[in-house]
Amino acid sequence: MRSSDLRLNMRLEVGISINQKLEYVPVRIEEVSRGYIALSMPMWQGALLPMHNKQRLQVRFLQKHSYFGFETRIVERRFLPVPVIVVERPLKVYPVEQHRRHVRVEADLEVRFRLLSDNNNDFSAHAAKTINISAGGILMASQTPLKVGQILFLELFLPETEVVNCKAKTVRVFNGTDSLAKVRAGLQYQDIKESDRDKIAHYVFTRQRLLIKRGLLEG
Repeated sequence: MRSSDLRLNMRLEVGISINQKLEYVPVRIEEVSRGYIALSMPMWQGALLPMHNKQRLQVRFLQKHSYFGFETRIVERRFLPVPVIVVERPLKVYPVEQHRRHVRVEADLEVRFRLLSDNNNDFSAHAAKTINISAGGILMASQTPLKVGQILFLELFLPETEVVNCKAKTVRVFNGTDSLAKVRAGLQYQDIKESDRDKIAHYVFTRQRLLIKRGLLEG
């Protein structure tokens, strides 16, 4: 991974001390030039965070299932046409070793799937819900009986109208725990775009931070 791979509209996370705790706040690259990049102004709980010139920042981002990071410094703040901070473009981007490849969090997301591997000409869409999710797969609850080894076409509905489409393979099947779900099935993504996997991973880490703040997950 090189600093030249940083591109317009790329999603990043900036580490900022909030209430004496390091929080990673999502930002986006708004401009790219030879020596500088402009990032959307970090926000916390709906308000712009106070940033100042020469402030040093830790930045990280997800790329192909792994986190990378760099250190930089604010050189300018702009508020028109949109609030941004201009930072020095890094000379070096390095892997963030503490990143776990497939962090899994509990989540209740809508899923639709079609069976592709039974050769029964049944292309009906079946509804399901996720129980947990990671960048590698999901555990879902379904009323439709499933078997290990089946290939599905999956539609996964992330928040903010994001929809991920991919194939998935059933790798585990359990009996349902209540009348609303006949089975719980563990699925592994297949033929998934890296940009879609990145969307899932971004959602997972955003939700992980939210659960930690609520005291429902250990940091």
